Amino acid sequence: RQARQMLAKATVMPGAGLPDEAARAACLAAFHAAQALIFDRQGAVARTHRGVQASFNRLPHSPPLKTAAPRCRTPPSPPDPR
Repeated sequence: RQARQMLAKATVMPGAGLPDEAARAACLAAFHAAQALIFDRQGAVARTHRGVQASFNRLPHSPPLKTAAPRCRTPPSPPDPR
């Protein structure tokens, strides 16, 4: 919930002429999202930046979900017919 709230704020702030505050809010949104993932996977609560970084780095890496959107890549340009 906190991650979504901070991300919503970060989305609006640049249009209000607050780019530094938007960056700060986006960083805090990522922090809260990482905390939620750690709690979901480990049942542990990481409260500090150092704790979140250490716990997040210990999470097992899993392959992307099959339902995830494919990465967009620009197809190569066709050869020039000249």
